Amino acid sequence: MRDEKQINIHKSLHLKQFIQRNSIYAVNESPLCKGANYTYITSHTMLDYILVDEVLNSCLNSCEIIEEGCISNTSDHLPVVCRFTLPHSIPEFQAEDVIWTAWHKSTDEHMRAYQDTVRRSLENTCQREITTIEQLDCANSTITNCLISSAQQSLPNKIFNKHTKPYWTADVKEKHRLERGARIKWVTAGRPRTSADQNYETFKHYKSMKKRFSKQPTKSEPRIY
Repeated sequence: MRDEKQINIHKSLHLKQFIQRNSIYAVNESPLCKGANYTYITSHTMLDYILVDEVLNSCLNSCEIIEEGCISNTSDHLPVVCRFTLPHSIPEFQAEDVIWTAWHKSTDEHMRAYQDTVRRSLENTCQREITTIEQLDCANSTITNCLISSAQQSLPNKIFNKHTKPYWTADVKEKHRLERGARIKWVTAGRPRTSADQNYETFKHYKSMKKRFSKQPTKSEPRIY
């Protein structure tokens, strides 16, 4: 039978060595952390950690382990809530200056070309040994830039249209298509408007489709990313 206590001690030592080796910090081990001194309810031990680097750790504003039963009783782990104050402002995003990948226009041939381009670009990168945080950050930037440049080279692109209506979804587009189609039929039938006209049903159908389309929202709902 396994000695669970010894196994947990062994895991704790590995985690401690990992944190020290990579110069990172466990936020919920900080003196700023309030609330419970454990995250695993069953054994009252600390199993859940939020790990950050030195820069983000210096921006720590508060940390709290939410007490049992305050939010939910569905988990045997307590939630850890952290707040950071970041000094850097987020640069303004100029959507019209960005080249977007038109994934919906991509064919199998485009995707094969994209995969080949990525593979050739990453051959040297993947063979390098990564031993430091700086090398890891550099490799991450290289891979990200490779994916972006390969997509721009191999896949069809599109430019952001600032006149695009955010609320113009596929459902709205379909209702607009039906409304325009009904109008064409009504116009072709001579624009009947009274029940005495032979093609009055085309007018009723057009008005019905127009009413359905007019009920669509005229502005987009705010979205959080």
